[in-house]
Amino acid sequence: MCGRYSLSPQQVDLKQLFLLEELPEIQTRYNIAPTQQAPIVHLRDDRRVCTSMRWGLQPKWMKTEQRPLINARVETVNEKPSFRNAFRKRRCMVPATGYYEWVRQEGLKQPVHIHMADHQVFSFAGLWEQGPNGSSYTIITTEASDGLSSVHHRMPLVLEPMLFSRWLDHDLDPDEALELLNTCAPPALSITEVSTAVNSVRNDGPHLVAPLGTTR
Repeated sequence: MCGRYSLSPQQVDLKQLFLLEELPEIQTRYNIAPTQQAPIVHLRDDRRVCTSMRWGLQPKWMKTEQRPLINARVETVNEKPSFRNAFRKRRCMVPATGYYEWVRQEGLKQPVHIHMADHQVFSFAGLWEQGPNGSSYTIITTEASDGLSSVHHRMPLVLEPMLFSRWLDHDLDPDEALELLNTCAPPALSITEVSTAVNSVRNDGPHLVAPLGTTR
């Protein structure tokens, strides 16, 4: 699964990667958690826009006290009522520079930050909805690649930039969209052990992604 991630790109990188005509000021975040607001990229009137939404999908029919859906499994995303409608017409991209997992070591859970080797921004595949508490999104997950399976058996599904346009296309048939996801090549990601300070959602800052032992 994906329960915490980071977004610390340069504005120009976001604009170039997602081919955005306009880009609101994006706050650097090192510890984005469920129910918090974060930017996603989606289509509005056939134009790519970057909009802030709450992480944790809440379809219109969902009761407000129900737990929001932070992840959607690619294996069932086109079947489950919670995601089916969004998968057909409200697909999005979720900018990130890494995500966190926790590895059990000697009875303790060691946080790791998983990121591109060059720490550049990339994109998770996502879905968004307009629900009882406003606009919200979820991150699609898949089976972990060979290099990450020792960390967790699931991982966010990372979209290749060449697939962005097709993924967002409102006219793309759901079966074709699913095929697109299933043919995504696993990205080459690096794993860095980081401070347990990331465990608290109240903490934020570049020290959270620094390699363990390099900060106090």
